[in-house]
Amino acid sequence: MKVIIIIFFLLFFFICIFYFVYFMPIFIYKIKAKKRGVFIDNQEAKRLIQLGCVQNIFLDFVFELRQNDLEIDIVKLAEYYLAGGKLEKLKNALLFVREKKIDISFDQLCILSLTQEDVLNLLKKGEPYF
Repeated sequence: MKVIIIIFFLLFFFICIFYFVYFMPIFIYKIKAKKRGVFIDNQEAKRLIQLGCVQNIFLDFVFELRQNDLEIDIVKLAEYYLAGGKLEKLKNALLFVREKKIDISFDQLCILSLTQEDVLNLLKKGEPYF
């Protein structure tokens, strides 16, 4: 009987440790994002933690985009940011594209922003993008 109790206790202990190690960072990141006005699901939080994109400046930027009614895939935005992209430059380009109703995808805009020094002027000139 003691062996069964010990096995049950060890199993419960390892399940608790697994829960703490796996789910707590996701839960904490979601709380951190919520405090900054950004609501993300578990999968997004997990992916952002895996990418290492946990800076407050990133969450503030996502909140700012959502205030401007720009719904962007947060994981793609994190990948752009970690590739060295300038968030403010991208926001200005996104707002310009929406205002002028230019047909360009978010991925194309990210590529332009990473390769061109001034993507907004390129968009204003109306030059071919690809």
